Amino acid sequence: MRKLIYLLLAIVVYGQLHSGWIAQPSNTTEELRDVFFRDSTLGWAVGNAGEIRKTTNGGAIWFSQTSGTSNTLFGVHFVNDTVGWVVGQGGTIRKTTNGGATWFSQASGTGNTLFSVHFANDTVGWVVGQGGTIRKTTNGGVSWVSQSSTVNQILLDVYFVDVDFGCVVGQNGTILLTYDGGANWFSQSIGGTLPIYAVHFVNYSYGWIVGASGTIYKTTSGGTYWLPQTSNTSNWLYGVNFLDINRGWVVGDGGTILATTNGGSQWVAQNSGLPQPVNFNSVKFVSSQKGWIVGGSGKILVQHKLSPPSLTSPSDSAANISLLPKFTWARDIFSAYDRIQVSKFSNFSVLAFNDIAYDSSKTIPLQYRLDTNTLYFWRVKSYDQSGDSSAWSDVRRFTTEPLLLPPNLVTPANNSNSLPISVYFAWDSSFNAENYIIQISTDSSFTNIFKNDTTNSTNYSINTLSFGNTYYWRVRSTNSSQISAWSAVRKFSTSLMQLYQIQGSIKYANSAQTPMNNCMVRLLDSLGQQLAQTVTDSLGNFSFSGVANGVYSFNITTTKTWGGVNISDVNTIRLHLNNIQSPFTPLTGIRLLAADINQSNNVSIVDANQMRRRLNNLQPYTWTAPNYVFHPTTVEINGANVSITIYSLCSGDINGSFTPPNN
Repeated sequence: MRKLIYLLLAIVVYGQLHSGWIAQPSNTTEELRDVFFRDSTLGWAVGNAGEIRKTTNGGAIWFSQTSGTSNTLFGVHFVNDTVGWVVGQGGTIRKTTNGGATWFSQASGTGNTLFSVHFANDTVGWVVGQGGTIRKTTNGGVSWVSQSSTVNQILLDVYFVDVDFGCVVGQNGTILLTYDGGANWFSQSIGGTLPIYAVHFVNYSYGWIVGASGTIYKTTSGGTYWLPQTSNTSNWLYGVNFLDINRGWVVGDGGTILATTNGGSQWVAQNSGLPQPVNFNSVKFVSSQKGWIVGGSGKILVQHKLSPPSLTSPSDSAANISLLPKFTWARDIFSAYDRIQVSKFSNFSVLAFNDIAYDSSKTIPLQYRLDTNTLYFWRVKSYDQSGDSSAWSDVRRFTTEPLLLPPNLVTPANNSNSLPISVYFAWDSSFNAENYIIQISTDSSFTNIFKNDTTNSTNYSINTLSFGNTYYWRVRSTNSSQISAWSAVRKFSTSLMQLYQIQGSIKYANSAQTPMNNCMVRLLDSLGQQLAQTVTDSLGNFSFSGVANGVYSFNITTTKTWGGVNISDVNTIRLHLNNIQSPFTPLTGIRLLAADINQSNNVSIVDANQMRRRLNNLQPYTWTAPNYVFHPTTVEINGANVSITIYSLCSGDINGSFTPPNN
């Protein structure tokens, strides 16, 4: 039995210490007197020196609004997201129709301080204040009409259930009820003279009033009878708010916060979490998950039940996910930090990863790398500054990527002999590979590594090998989370004979001899196999080293734009066919290639007609020639280095009138 008592006490203490109240930055030190929220995001707080603060994100940010008065504001009420009123000292009533961006004065007809304002709908509302003041409007505040309260007390709060039934409370235990919209007010008594500061009804029957010395009274008869409730405090209570007949909150002096879940049969104190207590003046809840308190020194507290995170990526049932995945989710704006869990089990009985995230993403670090080709589950929950947590998010599943495999080597073939010292390596791509590491060594154990390099391509060229040497090479695949095993090892030997160099340049066959830069030049052997490749420099130059005696060809390509063809080129073909001499006829070499539009190896009137049709956009026309042609494209090495000039023209630009772009 004693253990049970201790356990119950521990639960009560935990509930008091962990009630989830969090201070929000109000950016003011003025005392705040009232708070009103339309929903979980849109709210206003008012107070001393005409202070008005507004939030559009649940209080994460409060910004100032210009009230147009320095009088203390005691009450605020909105009927929708844009239309609202504030009231205060000297009979102040100010209205906004744009959410508080601007406030304009309304004539209250009294100089008495007004402490509360309440509207039953868009047009019908009441204000109450000093000297028994009650004023009503039926036109949204355009005019305010005095109602007889029958008392001369300070009236501190007003609440209407509809346009007919309402209640007003104030000094000396004043309780006033009306059933006809204030045409007649009837006095009620709870048998004392202590002031009553706040009233709240949830329907025609259930209501609460709070006041001095911890006073809380409840009615279940629409105010006909009031029953005292035990608050367990002697502090003065200034604010009350209920969501329904069971759930309610009361605030007051010295940081007092009381909460009930059974209509006030029991009130439990809650801890504000503030290092120094202040007086709390008003409380407003919009749901069981979210409410606010305002008070002295500009304090604003929020009690917010965190919403569980909404998972973003990886998507549910995603496949081929990295072993070091990045998880992302959307989080509650009041989340201080989140916890992410990853497991192979849907009940998370054993965790593969369990860590904290201070933003809405987390990448698994290398030491927690996941297993390949494995089904995983993940979830996230949020925590606020008080340590309260949300529920877990939905659970998502994903499957990790398969084991990263080494590539299959293509060229040079294993045990190749007499290769030049310039060698072109190639291999097949591997699934999920992002990069490849190639190693070339002079021994099969790769102790003496000649080259260790990384590329994102499936080929690699080298021109610094030595004559008469044996080399070994291998490749492995990599991505952001894996490194594969090495491929099979291949062996090759370089030639013992003297090797030579091919130096060349590519020029456009126009009057300026424009260098053809950025051209891809591939060196092919007599069987058409690629031996090496390079790109021309800014002057159109290229070179190949370590080439043995033999006949070779070039495969040259460029991405430069095509152009230069005009009617003069058409006429040049006709001059050529009629054996008429001109600066370019008879056509030979690169100009003959440029004229062979249909690639028939024979220039004829058909080529001229195709050029004419293309110039005039006459359909159909046939144009099978490449954008650029090159000549010559063969070279022979016979015991010496070779230097060669290769000319280029756009197909059809026989006269060389075009200037290729420098790209």
